[in-house]
Order: sequence, then structure tokens, then C-alpha cells
Amino acid sequence: MELPADLVDQIARSPRDPAAYLVAADFLQQHGDPWGELIAVAHAHDRAADPATWRAELERCQRAIDGFDPASRHYRVDWHRGVVHRLVYFARTPRASAAELRDILASPIARLVREIIVVDLGAGLAPMLAELLVARVPALRSLRLIADDARDRLAIDPIAARFPFLERLQLDGVVTGALGHARLRTVELRAPQPELVYLELPALERLAWPAQPELAALASSRRFPALRRLAITATTPEAAGEAELTVLHSPLRIELAAFEVRVATARGKLVDRRFAIEPDADAPSAALISISGSHRYTVQPIHSPFTFGTHRDASVVLDGPDISAHQATIEQARDASWILRDHGAALATRLEGVPVERVQLRSGDELAIGLERYRFLAVGDDPARRAAAIASMISDD
Repeated sequence: MELPADLVDQIARSPRDPAAYLVAADFLQQHGDPWGELIAVAHAHDRAADPATWRAELERCQRAIDGFDPASRHYRVDWHRGVVHRLVYFARTPRASAAELRDILASPIARLVREIIVVDLGAGLAPMLAELLVARVPALRSLRLIADDARDRLAIDPIAARFPFLERLQLDGVVTGALGHARLRTVELRAPQPELVYLELPALERLAWPAQPELAALASSRRFPALRRLAITATTPEAAGEAELTVLHSPLRIELAAFEVRVATARGKLVDRRFAIEPDADAPSAALISISGSHRYTVQPIHSPFTFGTHRDASVVLDGPDISAHQATIEQARDASWILRDHGAALATRLEGVPVERVQLRSGDELAIGLERYRFLAVGDDPARRAAAIASMISDD
């Protein structure tokens, strides 16, 4: 029996709140639906005197539910709180699998499913995604479409409207269209994405992305202010190296708490992986953005002390007749402020065009060392503020 739409919406918005589930159990039991007993028994775990007896009763209630075959080789369901929490479907043939998936998702008991995993075993992912996009699964939090051969074209434009609470999305295919979603926190894409028009994901924290020419545009994007973990997959060590350099010299660098570089075969077999930024590395709270020369808009995270000069051990190695081996240093004081010190003798260190010997830096200051110009960024540890500041500085220049 179908639950009232407002009750489905309440559970979809607050899936960990037991009150809405118990209201649903009462409604279903009043209408003689065995699903109501299952939900009630599932929520009686804390009050059960004998856990073994409670589990046996729970399994009896699950067997009384029509629509799911526990012995099926085509799918597997995991229950939680008396509802289907996870559905794993193995798609073998295009038409038959699409029809079966349609029937499963049409069951009222599947209405509150929170995670769907479709594993392509020959049917193709496009017809499976088409069925998912017309299904009524408003509580869905995670959608993963997995394939060895990631060649299917997958149109993603309707995803935000169909799955408003989605937090994780994995698509092993060639994605077409655009996606804007307020809640997505994890996105995993494996195939090259030449037809992916636009992404706007303000809550995105983790991104897995293939190494490709579009990576440079992604790395300079300010559409992911919450992004903290990035994994890039390339098919050759050379492409992996280029991708690593692209990210490490982009505005993304100061945002990331972890950056992983992977090398995999065309069919997805992992050959090598390593962290270009370790997951436990301290995120720098300051950076320099180059605003001149061939390295314009390159972002350099600052760790105190940060040095400039002609010496090969300097943080930024410069050349020029007026630059000394140890020209200048940026250091963080005990009060967390940042201090620029000039050590040279030719007045080559300037702040806002004025030669300086020692000065406290403020976020947005323009400094010049010799012929090179930079903007200083120091906005604490909030990634959203850093992203906004970077965007503002680049647009100003």
C-alpha cells in the first residue's frame, strides 16, 4: 500500500527520525498491510528482551513482504528500520533488466530506498538510468551506476529535480548535459567527459575525475567552494603527471586536504596510486597568487617561513640584477598575523608599489619582488572564504 505523500516526504527529509517511521507503521497496520508490522518490529530492537527472538521475528516479517525474492540472482536488498535501505541490481540484458528494475522500483516498499547500485553486466547503463529517472524514490541519497566499459552516454540534466536529497553520485559513462545540485557531496566520474557542459555543486567535498584537457578549467573553477578531496585518474603515468601539476598550480591547491593521483587501464583496473597531498596534511591558511608573467594566476600555498631569492633553496626562486640570494621572507607571527620582511639592499621588495623593510600583510595586498607581482591571501581555515577570496582577486585582475 502507498504511504501518504506528506509522510514519505517527512521520512525523506529526516531519515534518522524514528517518529515518522512509527506513524507510517500505524497507518499501514490500520490498512492491513504487513509492511506496517515489519516497521514496528524493526523499531522494537532496543526493547527486545531476547535479541535472537527479535531477529527471528524480523526475518519472518520480511518474508511476508510481497515483491522481493531473497533468493534472486538479479538483485539484493538490505533492510533498515523496516524499509529497503539499499538496492543492488545486476543488469544483464537491456530490455528484461530495464523491465525488472522498473517493477522493483514501482513497489511501494522501494519508495524509501536510500541507496541504489546498478552493476552493468551487459545491459548497458543508459536504459537503467532512464528507468531510475522516472521512478518515485524521493529519499534517495546515493546513486552508483557501475560498469567495466564506461562508454554509455548518460544524460544528467534531470538528476537534481528527480533526486533532491542525493549526496553521492557515481556514473561510469560519458556524461552529457549539465548538473546543478545543492546537496551532492561526492561525485565520481571515470570516463572522459567532453560533453559535460557545466557543474555547479556548492556542497561538493569529494570529487573523482578523469585526467583530460578539461581538467585545467575544472581546477580553476570556483563552483566547488567546499571541495576538500580530489582524485584524478589517468591512463598513462605521463597524463597523471600533467594532471598533478595542473592541480598543484591552480586555485584548488589551497582548498584541498587530500589529492590522490591514480593510473588505471582503459577498463578501470588500477595500476598505481599515490597521494600528491597527504590526507592528514595541514591545510595552509595563506597563499600567494601570481598576477604577472607566464605563471599568472598560479597559486602557491604558504607555510612559514616562505622565502624569495636567487638561492636554489628559496620557496620562490627568482632572478634579476636587483634580487639577492635571500631577498625576502613571509613569516607567521605568534598572533597568527603574517609579516613580510625584506633582506636585500636594492629596495626590490614593494607593497602596493612602496618599498618596505618590514610590514604586516593583509588579505588582498599586492606585493612585488623584483619584476614579479603577487596578491597575498590569508583568510583563516574556512575553505568557502578562501574560494571566494581567490575568485574576487582573480576577477579584479
